Amino acid sequence: GNTDCPFYIFDAIRGRDLTLELKVDNNYTWTVNGKSLKKLPSNLIYLSLDVEKYRNSKMISLCRGNDVKAFQLRHEGSFYGDMKLTMDVGAGNAKKTMFLYSYDEDKNKLTYCSSSKADDTGDVSFVFARSLGAYVVTSKALYGESAVGSGGGTVGGTGSGNSPTTVYPPVASVPASKPPASSSSSSSSSSQSSSSSEPAPPPAEPSSTPDTTPTDTKTEPEQKAKIPVLVPVLILSIAGVITATVLVVRSGRGKEDF
Repeated sequence: GNTDCPFYIFDAIRGRDLTLELKVDNNYTWTVNGKSLKKLPSNLIYLSLDVEKYRNSKMISLCRGNDVKAFQLRHEGSFYGDMKLTMDVGAGNAKKTMFLYSYDEDKNKLTYCSSSKADDTGDVSFVFARSLGAYVVTSKALYGESAVGSGGGTVGGTGSGNSPTTVYPPVASVPASKPPASSSSSSSSSSQSSSSSEPAPPPAEPSSTPDTTPTDTKTEPEQKAKIPVLVPVLILSIAGVITATVLVVRSGRGKEDF
């Protein structure tokens, strides 16, 4: 049937200690107290409370073979109050703690929302402050979550009861990867050890450098400069000897002629 609840019904009980109970198809019941209701937006004509059956093979595989009850809320977003949804999870789950997860089809991920204990007949209730669409209820914690206190926590808000911790579990088929902290720590430790093992550079000795450099640069030009000076001296001395020899010879011949 039609599960669209007109806004004026919520306005009639808002702020008052009155409880509204609305039964919908598939054995679901909504319950809300007027004191938890907020003022609805002026453009909101009705609030959809439809609960539909939901089936998804990928989601079922994430539940690891546990008994599940999946459903989808047609309304998405805020409920403008604490809306308690009661459902039948079967007599086999009576007095058991049931765990509620939301399902993201795009990311194929289950997100833990809350937990609550079923009554003697197998009915369990969860309080919703807002809707995310698709949900699944299991009889076991899929990723080791701890059950909250009696009455459960509010899904998508603070509300009454203990607030649950929302986690983003890994996909079951993917093995846990090794943490990269070891590589970073080893690299940091190796860098620290290498930096600590390097000794400090010795102080520079300014006197040793200028002493060796100028001696090499000055000796070569001085030796090159001495070579052109000795050559003309030798030439002049040889020329002098030759001239003296010629004069002696000529003077000897002149004496012979006279």
